[in-house]
Formats: sequence, C-alpha cells, structure tokens
Amino acid sequence: MAQVKQGLDALNTTETSDYAQKVAAGIEGNAYFPAPPVSAQDLEGRAKAIRDGQAEIDDLTNQMRAKQSEVRSLVDDTKSALNNLGNYVQLRADELEKTGTDGAQVIHSANMETRDSSATPVGHLPASDKVSIHDGHDDGFVDVSCKKIHGASTYQWWFYVGEDPFGADAKWELRGATTKTSASFGGFAAGSRVWMKMQGVGAAGPGDFSQPVSDIVT
Repeated sequence: MAQVKQGLDALNTTETSDYAQKVAAGIEGNAYFPAPPVSAQDLEGRAKAIRDGQAEIDDLTNQMRAKQSEVRSLVDDTKSALNNLGNYVQLRADELEKTGTDGAQVIHSANMETRDSSATPVGHLPASDKVSIHDGHDDGFVDVSCKKIHGASTYQWWFYVGEDPFGADAKWELRGATTKTSASFGGFAAGSRVWMKMQGVGAAGPGDFSQPVSDIVT
C-alpha cells in the first residue's frame, strides 16, 4: 500500500513555503480530493505569508548588520579619540609637573586613572634600537613607531622640522606621550622634512633618546 512521505521536520523556512505552494497546486481542482481539510487557497496564503515574513526578517537582519558595523566603527573612532585625548592629558601633566603641579591631580581631573607608581625601577632605560617615521594617510600627518622598551610605561615622541636635527639651533618639540609603541601626529606643512626621536619613560624616569629618523610630509 502506498504511503505519503513528506519529511516536514527536515524542511527549512524557504523549503516549507515552496512545498506548501507545490502541494496547493497539486490539490487545486483535483478530483481525487473533493473536500480537503486545508484548501489550496489556504496553503497558498500560508506560503505567501512565510515568504513575506522571511523577506522582512532578511531586511531587518541586513539593517542590523549595517547598524552593527556602524557601531563598531564608532567604537573604534571613539577609542582613537580617547587615545589622542589621553596623549594630550599626559603631555599637559608632564608640562605642569615641571612647574610644581601634581601630575596625578592633573590626570585625575580629567576623570582618567594613573598607572601604578609602586613598580620597582628597572634602572635607566636604553634607547629603542628600532624606530620609524612614515608619511601618514591624512594630509600633514606622520605615523611613528618604535620597538618596545622593557620597563617603559610610556613613550615620548619628539619632533623637529628642518634639515639639520643635530645643529645647535635645532629646537625639538615634545608632541605627545603614549602607552603604545606607535602613534600618529599631525599639523606638519606639506613638503617639509620632519624628524622624530623618542624615549621610553619608566619608574626611574626618562631613558635615552633613539637615533633621529625623518620623512617628507605630503
């Protein structure tokens, strides 16, 4: 005796809609089934509702993915902004400490935390033996990096614009201090040669300067 085989449990959403549409077409006007418990029109309506519902879900999913991407980008941009602000706060704290102001107070006033100062000094920090400077992606910016220095909690980045960084009149400017071994700095005129040197700062204070390196800003 022939038996019906449907395998409904294995059907996904689209397959269920397609199968319902197929069966509806099969029983519509079929003399073998004069009074089916579910009409062809009912099945067709259900199949269409499934398709429409799935299309709405797909649209909402795409919107959610786009929003997630937007939020991730915003998070990355915000972290970058906070990092830049942290560099500025560190720079101001270093400058004000030279005038007798408590650097920790300056940092805490920005609702930022200070690093643990109880670490045992590792001694005078050596210069990083690998530093680089490259023209940045944005106009007037340079990207700098260095090899990690053991014992350094921050890295200070010094800049000079000109052709003779070793001259007696060369005025180097501290542009920022970071906790990472790479950073970006802007405000340089296009076509100028920008020199960079850096030093690590640890519990025992600033270390030796690296050898200056340079690049042309575009």
